[in-house]
Amino acid sequence: VADYLVKKGVPFRDAHGIVGKLVLDCIEANISLDSMPLEAYKKVSNVFDIDIYQAISLETCVQKRLTKGSPSRKCMNDSIVEYKKYLSENKDY
Repeated sequence: VADYLVKKGVPFRDAHGIVGKLVLDCIEANISLDSMPLEAYKKVSNVFDIDIYQAISLETCVQKRLTKGSPSRKCMNDSIVEYKKYLSENKDY
């Protein structure tokens, strides 16, 4: 959610506070961020729009992680290629 807000032009220090408020609201309502109604998001910040749900989907969050060893499809494929190469060069391993 913080990444979403920053992409919308909200300074990170403000985004961090907004997310904290949202999390407290979720705890109070016993719901998750992805089940929180858009109106509840908008009460905390008018920056939110319907695209928040795509931004915080599990698929989006995983695919955005691009550092070596992260779970994105690209990184996993890169790791597989690297390990297959290592195993083919180190048969006695």
